[in-house]
Amino acid sequence: MIYGFLTKDKQVLKLLLNPLGWFIFIMVGFSWYGYGYLAFGKEVFQEFLNIDIKARLISEAKDPWYVYFKHLFLNFWFCFLILFYLFWKEKSYLKEKFFNLFSKLKEDKELLFLLTISLAPIVLLSFTGKKYDKYLLWIYPFWSLLFSKIIIKKFSTSQFLKKLFLILFLANLTVLGVITYKTSTTFSDKLQDIKKEIISNHLVFWQKENPLIIFYASTPIKVLTKEEELLVFLNQGYEVISKERLTQGRLKKSFLDPYKKVVWYVYSRE
Repeated sequence: MIYGFLTKDKQVLKLLLNPLGWFIFIMVGFSWYGYGYLAFGKEVFQEFLNIDIKARLISEAKDPWYVYFKHLFLNFWFCFLILFYLFWKEKSYLKEKFFNLFSKLKEDKELLFLLTISLAPIVLLSFTGKKYDKYLLWIYPFWSLLFSKIIIKKFSTSQFLKKLFLILFLANLTVLGVITYKTSTTFSDKLQDIKKEIISNHLVFWQKENPLIIFYASTPIKVLTKEEELLVFLNQGYEVISKERLTQGRLKKSFLDPYKKVVWYVYSRE
């Protein structure tokens, strides 16, 4: 839509208003969410609306607006260095050349489309409260195409810059690969500790379930909502996993959910 308004291309705007396209979109979406409602119930949608939508958009614990840009620069730092070099070399910082840059950009519709689809989502997501880098994963391929087009267009005849770009790319890939490996190893160790110390055949949840525990448990785990039930299961030797501290039972241990960074408590019979 933004691309259509920038280029004033009537075909793009007509495509957005195509009834058949909207019909297919609605049918696919309705089928997906309809199946989810029938299979899992309305609770799944309530959690989706409360956590993924409400908490992310209007959370009191807001992240700074530049968080997504920071992730973007970190992953494509070498490309931004080359872009800055081009910007400085062609003196695009001058007022006349700066506006001339925009006019050239509008002429290259392929480049403008890639820039729009790469930049617009990040700008819009920057207005949200809580920010998660996973929402950027689908945008990265478009940024890769955008930088590739610029670099090929400007440096297609320079062997030195081609080799420099390859070295920077491999260095970036190596550094990020090492960081990812170390992070995943640490994360895996935390999961194994939880699986070893928490998972048993006599577990129940209080008020709210923990998806991580459900995933590793070999049997379904009941969710308790009444204090009478809580006392009964504690007396039967069950361990109660709760997101909040309880007055009944004895606090046996606590653990940090490595996904959501929230502390959970495990209570047993006194």
